[in-house]
Amino acid sequence: MTRKAHIKHVRTGVWVALSVALCAALIFVAVRHAHQEANWPQVPGSIQETRIVLEDWVQPVTGAIVDPHPVWKAEYKVAYRAAGQEYTTWSYSGIRGGTKRLVEIRMKQALTTPGFACSVKYNPARPAVSVADCE
Repeated sequence: MTRKAHIKHVRTGVWVALSVALCAALIFVAVRHAHQEANWPQVPGSIQETRIVLEDWVQPVTGAIVDPHPVWKAEYKVAYRAAGQEYTTWSYSGIRGGTKRLVEIRMKQALTTPGFACSVKYNPARPAVSVADCE
């Protein structure tokens, strides 16, 4: 192996090692955050508002079109009480569709389903930081 080929081989190995280390660090942070979130207090929430928005389908960095077909999604504005104060957070409903009308219909069905309720987990150190789940 020539010196030039050896240097290229080592450089490739370094990039692979750095990529693996970065991925491992990102996974660690994500798991740690999910674990902390799992231990947050949970309180009931109530839907104050709904909206149907066009999902972003343009890649923010390059501006490339990711999907040329528009996708609409429903979101809920959920109010909750934590540490003696009222807060709100927007939450993705899990409802998506190719037309706004279809999403409206599905959202109305979800909201009128017996037993439909919202709960909110919040960061006890910063109660405005929260995650809502409506089912």
